[in-house]
Amino acid sequence: MSTTYKTYQFDFTPNNERENYETLNVLIKNTFAGRGNVEKVEELFNITFASGMENDKPVYLNGSDMYDGKVDLGIIPIDNVTKLPFTKSKLTFKVGESYVDGERIFVKGIINSVTRNSLEIE
Repeated sequence: MSTTYKTYQFDFTPNNERENYETLNVLIKNTFAGRGNVEKVEELFNITFASGMENDKPVYLNGSDMYDGKVDLGIIPIDNVTKLPFTKSKLTFKVGESYVDGERIFVKGIINSVTRNSLEIE
């Protein structure tokens, strides 16, 4: 088995929203070969992106809420383990792709050197 890594830098501040969207789209394209979406990224990294602001507070939608796929990448995502937003606005997302006999079998999501989750590739 071999593993390769791809790294994606995010700065979750309002002035970097456009760059974050571009990075997110590249991450989805590279990791999920066009079959992915925001929800798959959230699952891989065990996070929830904010959908916007309401009453000066970030709004985080989870599985039971209606979700339209729109996210606000100028707001720090919430860590689904602690149920709190990350403490740093600059986060490094790393995707580890594991291969057996040249076939990709699973991907691993890592944020700032901490493994978050692994997904089998179908």
